[in-house]
Amino acid sequence: MPLQENIFLISDASYCIKSKVAGVATFDTSTGRKFSNSIICGSIREAEFIALVFSIKIALQNQYNNVVFVYDDITLNIDRIDQYITGKIQHYQFLWLKRSYLFEVDKLAKKARRVQENLGKVANKKLKLRMPDHQLQGKELLEAFKDHNSTTILRSSCVIADTKERRCLHLYMGNKNIAPNVFKDVDYNFLNFVYHMLPVKDQQLFFQFLNMVIIDGVIKNKICQPKKQAVYIQTVELIIQELKKISSIKSKKENIDEGKVN
Repeated sequence: MPLQENIFLISDASYCIKSKVAGVATFDTSTGRKFSNSIICGSIREAEFIALVFSIKIALQNQYNNVVFVYDDITLNIDRIDQYITGKIQHYQFLWLKRSYLFEVDKLAKKARRVQENLGKVANKKLKLRMPDHQLQGKELLEAFKDHNSTTILRSSCVIADTKERRCLHLYMGNKNIAPNVFKDVDYNFLNFVYHMLPVKDQQLFFQFLNMVIIDGVIKNKICQPKKQAVYIQTVELIIQELKKISSIKSKKENIDEGKVN
């Protein structure tokens, strides 16, 4: 029996760290139908995972065969999903594409998220008054830190860096012509942290930079091998503490200067 034509199910998610609402969407290219839903979850990566699972449920409900599941988060653990659908769909494959190719389904996911957020505000106008002293901790804190742009992550990381590593990050951010083999005996734990905090699209550029400026080249496993999440959370907490100290000192200085003027 010949295979069916490829059926492409394109999935994406939109997530808001403040509301914890995720919109998930799937576009079925074989029928032109669009599906969307919303859910409360803990992070954008969890939302992207749920979006991919959402497209798989659609495939199962429609008894599709020869399916291509398209997604845009290259960090997703596809092995878990693969184990789940083995034997349920005869022929399938996963295809990662850049976010720019998923523009339409991304808009649909954002719409689903915003609808749910607006419903939540209508149902509970006191939502913003809950837990006014709540501070992000643990995984939430880590995800919030990683959601910043690369420049903010790099500058924030500098506050706990030793002189050598701070200079290394400044050179990277400066995007200037740099002579090779500048640094030796670097703090790999710190550079590993920075690498894994950066967006996936920037990690390769950062690695290439390190490989150029570190004498004898970078030890790949020490940079790319992820550590336990608790290690990264602890480092982010240290950065937050240092940033608070800097902010407090700056505020006191401004008050002193203001007093002199007055």
